[in-house]
Amino acid sequence: MSDRKRNRVEDLVRAIDYAKEKISYWERLRESGDYDVLIRRNSSDAEPEVIENGCNIVDQIIYNYKQSLERYNEELDRLLAPKVTGNEQYEQHEPRKRWFFRK
Repeated sequence: MSDRKRNRVEDLVRAIDYAKEKISYWERLRESGDYDVLIRRNSSDAEPEVIENGCNIVDQIIYNYKQSLERYNEELDRLLAPKVTGNEQYEQHEPRKRWFFRK
């Protein structure tokens, strides 16, 4: 595996772990029900806006993380899949025996 591909796989694994952590966090928050959602639309806003119906926003955040997780898994599967062309199936070959002759 090339260094570039190995780095991409490592990045994807880290992204998958991060997305799983975030999904878990937001689902626990949604189940607790004791939260206010503060939205700051612009960085210049002095006061963030309080959203009354925050469960829709939390559901959207969870959905977005799940979509990202799905994309990361698909890309990781694509990177780790063996290269085959056409209708060929991948067959793993047995290791060849090596003969060493001593003088």
